[in-house]
Amino acid sequence: MTGQGARGKTRSLVWNDDLDFAQELARNAPLQLVDLTKPACPDSCGACPYSWKCTASQLSVTVFFKEPMQITRIFLRQIKNSGVITVQFLKWVYPPMGVVEGNIGRTIWNVTDDTSMCQSVLVLRIGPKKSGINLNVTADGSQAELPSSLRKTATGGVLITMERPPNAGLNYGPFLEWVRFSGRVLYPSRTRSYYKN
Repeated sequence: MTGQGARGKTRSLVWNDDLDFAQELARNAPLQLVDLTKPACPDSCGACPYSWKCTASQLSVTVFFKEPMQITRIFLRQIKNSGVITVQFLKWVYPPMGVVEGNIGRTIWNVTDDTSMCQSVLVLRIGPKKSGINLNVTADGSQAELPSSLRKTATGGVLITMERPPNAGLNYGPFLEWVRFSGRVLYPSRTRSYYKN
């Protein structure tokens, strides 16, 4: 499944089911990573408007979850000039407001150089202890009041940081077409929506 929110043109957090999603969406912008109706990028290595483009002033992108998640795998498709060097979980905050500062949690990927090929999918696996996937979900909890046993592993999104050579040209990127996740939603309020993405 995809995440559900990212930064838009005028707001720090736009959900992909917001009525003004199309107006907030822009080429090569963060919302491309949560757009469920966009066309696929070409299979050849190259720039694509339906991806997020890393720039010298924007080395990081954040994808938010509308509901708390426990993540077991993350899939990142890089289509031109790979460069994922850090992936960090964001702590679950209720209600989700798109705030990164003060909410960065566990680092799950940290390398000095991403050697992935363009058009490849980087797969990050998070084991049961770090993901919390095997923890019992009690009936008395809620998204607003997670049981203490689940709080440490409940995730509100991911922060992805890229590397870019200092002398890279304007169209270098790297370009990230999509980010997808495996795991489970804690106390889902909208179960049906997860079947279509």
